Amino acid sequence: MTGTTRTGPVRLEWTTDRADLVEIARAMVHLRRRGRSAAMLGGGALLLAGAGVLTRSPVGLVGALLVAFLLTPASTVLTVPLLRRRHPEVALRSTAEVDAEHGVRFAQADIASTFGWSAWSGLVETERLYLLRRAHQRVSVLVLAKRGTDEPQERERLRAVLEAHLGPPVAVHSRRRATRA
Repeated sequence: MTGTTRTGPVRLEWTTDRADLVEIARAMVHLRRRGRSAAMLGGGALLLAGAGVLTRSPVGLVGALLVAFLLTPASTVLTVPLLRRRHPEVALRSTAEVDAEHGVRFAQADIASTFGWSAWSGLVETERLYLLRRAHQRVSVLVLAKRGTDEPQERERLRAVLEAHLGPPVAVHSRRRATRA
């Protein structure tokens, strides 16, 4: 379709893989560092660990490690591959339609949601993904894989629509640098 401008929503379809999970975790850590949630999580874990040391109980230390593990993006990177090995039918197959007028329609497994543009407050970009940040929720995101379409024109159109509604993305690079794109 060279020379033809498409209209309507940009359609994406992809299966989430381990590299996606690593990039999501990296971006989530970046978002948490920008806010107070990392300090609160760390403080809570330290309190539990301190209680375990003071009471000479391993429960506090184990509790602190468990809380830290469950509340960090690294847990996603570690647990999703294990889930897939035990239940291969649980492939994280996703589809999305990004519409310049109406927002984003997203489906994964048997769940489907539609979000207007006012639901989003910003955009994070990694090498493989766009993460749309939820308004009023610092670390809640919707993931869109750039590889969801094979057509370069559609990727450019996707970026243009996202930037028009959410502004320029914060870029999170693989070497843990974050810059404005």
